[in-house]
Amino acid sequence: MVSYWGIKKIAVLLSILVFPSSGFYYYYVDTVTFAEIIGSSGNPTVDIFINLFDFDTGCTRHEINELSKKCQTWNRKMDRIMAIQDPVQRDRQHTELVAEMMRDPAFKKLTQKILGTGARSMKSILETLSSARGIGLF
Repeated sequence: MVSYWGIKKIAVLLSILVFPSSGFYYYYVDTVTFAEIIGSSGNPTVDIFINLFDFDTGCTRHEINELSKKCQTWNRKMDRIMAIQDPVQRDRQHTELVAEMMRDPAFKKLTQKILGTGARSMKSILETLSSARGIGLF
C-alpha cells in the first residue's frame, strides 16, 4: 500500500514533469493561426474577415516572437532604403533586403502560407463576395 507521503511525492514529481513540458509544447511545438497573430481589431467587420480567412501559419510562438524582433530591424532598413534618392540603388537595396528576409525560415514559411492560401482561395472568396452582394449584405 502506498503511503500518504508516497502519493504526495508522486504528485509533486508529476507536477515537476507536466508543467514544464506543457509550456515547452505551447511555446516551441504548437503552431499559431493567423488570427492569433493579428488579434482582435475592435472593429467587428474587420474581425469577421480576419476569422473568415484564418489559417494555421505553421509557425510556433517562439518563431513568431523571434520574427517580431527581426521585423523591427527590417522596418528600420526599409525606411533607410526608401530615403535613397537613386532609384537603381534603391531597387538593389530593396532586393537585398527581401532576399535577407526570405532567408529567415519563419518568414519564408509565413509568406508561403499567406500567398498559398490567397492563391488557392481567391475563387471562393470572389464567389462568397458575389453571393453576399447578391443578397444585399454589401
